[in-house]
Amino acid sequence: MTGEFSLLEREVTPVLDMFRKGNIEISAIHNHWINEKPRIIYLHFQGIGNMKNLAQTVKAAIQATKS
Repeated sequence: MTGEFSLLEREVTPVLDMFRKGNIEISAIHNHWINEKPRIIYLHFQGIGNMKNLAQTVKAAIQATKS
């Protein structure tokens, strides 16, 4: 599975934590603009394995953005 999230800066660490717990690899973290408001960070990820477990991890990562 591969994917990309567009995140507010404050959401990056909680999402990273969820992906690490689910053994999903982070392949890139970057931004596209300079001094944009709000700051948007793009996080690319990939995982291999049981699709149910991967889906549960992605769901947990999405839920981590609701702070």
